[in-house]
Amino acid sequence: MSWEDWIMRQSGLSVEKTVYDVLSEMAVQSYYLDRKNRKSDLKDRVHCFILWWNKNKPKMKAYNTTISVGRLLNCDHSTVIHYLGKRKPSIMYDENTKCINDFLNS
Repeated sequence: MSWEDWIMRQSGLSVEKTVYDVLSEMAVQSYYLDRKNRKSDLKDRVHCFILWWNKNKPKMKAYNTTISVGRLLNCDHSTVIHYLGKRKPSIMYDENTKCINDFLNS
């Protein structure tokens, strides 16, 4: 993170958003990814979103850290790290993530 970004964040000025930032917000709102729920279909969708985010985070300005995407998803940054490295997809992963995958990659 550059010092200009740090100053902008500390002063409360908004960071301009890219198309990927807006797409992330739309996906979280449309698929309710910020809700607390233990159901595997929601967890698979969150997993799919985080993997997509990790692949595209260089193209983002507002959500380019695990802390910022954690705030977007209403979870801790360590949860984001868990999804990236440890969580295994459920048996129904492909079926559960078909719509969000189409939404994010089309």
